[in-house]
Amino acid sequence: MIFYLDSLHPQLRRAMMYLEDELWSKAVESCERVLDMEPENPYAYLIEMMAQLRLHSEEELNNHTKSIRENSLFRKAIHFADTELAAVLNGCADAIEERLEQARREAEEAEWRLCYSKALALMKTDATEEQLAEAKNLLERIAEHQNVEEEWKICCERLEKLRNISKAKKEKESRLWTIVALGITALLVVICVVISSSNAKRAAQIEEKLPGLVFEGVS
Repeated sequence: MIFYLDSLHPQLRRAMMYLEDELWSKAVESCERVLDMEPENPYAYLIEMMAQLRLHSEEELNNHTKSIRENSLFRKAIHFADTELAAVLNGCADAIEERLEQARREAEEAEWRLCYSKALALMKTDATEEQLAEAKNLLERIAEHQNVEEEWKICCERLEKLRNISKAKKEKESRLWTIVALGITALLVVICVVISSSNAKRAAQIEEKLPGLVFEGVS
């Protein structure tokens, strides 16, 4: 329990009512009036912070979804609070941060489980090289947090096997295309020789029939 309404300044009690009605600016004004008279009033800083964060009540403050420790108004409240109030405020801030940390850990664990499930799904019997590579990356991503060494080894072995098959296939295709290219080149050479020989033979035949005729450009 942070607030004891009976002991609060009347303006601060009114500020708490403004919070309930979502009259945030009026709550701030009430707190500022108190601070003009009592600049070291920790409750005024605290209630003004609640108005700033749009919190209706002490219960919502305790269940806030973000850290309040670095909030400037909270720090002023801590600074001017007595020992008892400071302990309560620090306890509230600690509880918020512990809850946030717990939520963060749970979100991380859920993400790790999702990555693990996705990796296993990708490692199906007929998985492609791309799918196994993605599965390997997912397993490496969660390796620091979960024991996935066995799955990772299996994935790496299968990926390496597929890559070797792919490499051999590409090398075979490359050799085949080289042979085809050489064959086409050889065929073109033969055709050129045949054509050249045929032209020379025809020129000789014509020259025999027409002595003294010169054929320019014909070898």
